[in-house]
Amino acid sequence: MPVSRNSVDYKTALLRFLLKTHEQFPDPDIRKFWDHVADQFSYPDLPTPQGDELEEFCDTEVQQWQIECDSFTKRRRKGHEKGSPYDILMDQWAETWDARLLDHWQHLVTNPGQNQGNFDAVPSEFRAKVKERVAASERIDQKSGQGSAKKTPPRKAKDQPRTSQTESRNFEYDGEKLKRVVEAAKQRACDVGKPDLAQAVNQIYLDALIDMRLRVLLEAILTQEATAKQNEEFQEYVRRAKRKLRDTKGKDDKQADSKKSSPQVQIANKQQKVSAAKKDKDKTPGVGATQGSIDSGYGSQRDDKVTNDSVSGSSFSRGNSEAVDGNKRRRASITSAAAAEQADLEEAERASKRRKQADDRDDSGSYGQKKPKSSALKHPMAKRAPNSAESGSELSEAGDTDIEAAKEAYVDEMVRKKSAEASKQAIEEQYGPVSPTVADHRSPAAESWRSMPSPNFPASTPARGAEAQATAGASNTGPGASTAVMRVPSPPPEQLTEDEGSHAFKIITGATVEAMAPAMERLEAKLDSLISQRPQENPLQDMINASKSKSKGKDAATSASQDLVNVADMLQSGDLDLKNPDTTKLISQLARNAAEASIHAAEAARRAGEMARDVSMVLMHLGTKQTGKQTAKGGQRKQE
Repeated sequence: MPVSRNSVDYKTALLRFLLKTHEQFPDPDIRKFWDHVADQFSYPDLPTPQGDELEEFCDTEVQQWQIECDSFTKRRRKGHEKGSPYDILMDQWAETWDARLLDHWQHLVTNPGQNQGNFDAVPSEFRAKVKERVAASERIDQKSGQGSAKKTPPRKAKDQPRTSQTESRNFEYDGEKLKRVVEAAKQRACDVGKPDLAQAVNQIYLDALIDMRLRVLLEAILTQEATAKQNEEFQEYVRRAKRKLRDTKGKDDKQADSKKSSPQVQIANKQQKVSAAKKDKDKTPGVGATQGSIDSGYGSQRDDKVTNDSVSGSSFSRGNSEAVDGNKRRRASITSAAAAEQADLEEAERASKRRKQADDRDDSGSYGQKKPKSSALKHPMAKRAPNSAESGSELSEAGDTDIEAAKEAYVDEMVRKKSAEASKQAIEEQYGPVSPTVADHRSPAAESWRSMPSPNFPASTPARGAEAQATAGASNTGPGASTAVMRVPSPPPEQLTEDEGSHAFKIITGATVEAMAPAMERLEAKLDSLISQRPQENPLQDMINASKSKSKGKDAATSASQDLVNVADMLQSGDLDLKNPDTTKLISQLARNAAEASIHAAEAARRAGEMARDVSMVLMHLGTKQTGKQTAKGGQRKQE
């Protein structure tokens, strides 16, 4: 099969050669580039291309490839499919060719010649990009020149031999060729968004013109003959150049910022930061320009007829008068919820003061009871808080600890205002009858809460300083006086009589028996049914017969536990046949019986605990009743 230029292998080989030559041929002139490609490229069994033949062939192939990529219906040629080696290489060459065209037109408009500065000669699709790149290159050159002028002093006569040695040596990349390579590297760095790298390349180029060591390293890098040590040394030069440029840029930015951030006069609005008290005190006009403008603003608020405003503060004061008036209106229009909360806080603080005064005047004991600590000092920082009682206003700025203490005092006072009848009614609603077992038809003689006389309960929390507050309560009958009811704590109740004690004992025993009876009956029935189901022919028959002869109730649970102990002894001694399934079933049944007996016993204990609680409440009522009778008798004696 004859070889032609339309074959995929030929196109792939040509694209690889073009990409390789682009990396090794830094000259931006495309005419020289294609001449070099035509001289160097060859393919077996094909003649050497003449003139612009190779360039025209590549342009045609690129256009055909772009048409195939943009078309959704047209099928690609064989070997040119998407993802093939041809497609990958063509994609890379298209980007490379566009970049080389930009370098070519930038070179024409920036270098001496007939097209220098003539951007109209550039094709329209490249004109904007070329202008942008030329402007960026000029800015980089300007900054690099400023940095070198600041850092590099003028060379002296003794530096001339060193420069002459650099210029006298024969380098492959020397003069105009080295400059073109540096410009291309700078442009590529700008294209990928790395202007700092472009500045570093330009700085290295400038340093290499006067530094022989760096010039030799740069030549070795460009000719790809550098060793690992030379590569590392060159990288150190690059890092040093970046650091130098970064320091220079930082200093320039600081100087620019310092020049911009130095205004002559600044007018600051500090009205929102000044408290109400400070507004009333600071009424004198300010001295400085800034303070004078603010003070003039306050003056415009105090007197609307002032016309002699200062030059710097008159417009400021008139412009901010509406904002200040708006703040006043917002403070005046408080919602109903906020007003209610404010009233509650005032009442809480007054209650806190009353409790503090009562604590200060209290010098009497409460029948050996320990004096409770004031809740206002529970917080460790409460001692450092200002005393609201000593301040001139009840609504002075109080901390969170004072507010919480005032609220707690208010709640305590409201609790003490509850009557004895309300407490009794709450107990009846919660507990109901004495016991659910004595409230039915089986024990009609049992008493309940409602069948008992209503005693007069003492206050749940005895008031401190009762005598002093009782006198004060009698005298303070004005509209602002406190309505709290102060009671003198009653003495401890006396012992019950024999009749009352026996009556209570009967209630306790009867209720306990009634509560325990159903559970014990179920337990006995369960044990009897389990014992009757045991096999007859078994070494444990004697044990079962012995358990039947024992008493019921509590002894039944004890018997089950003893049976388990006996079975364990038999297992240790080897008297039982463990291979017998009846033995295994019997042991399992005994274990379940013991567990059920424990459950029933726990239920009975719980019922007994409930009965004990109810009985204690009954005894408390009986004691309170006796105390009320004695108090009534004592009052009659005093009246007589």
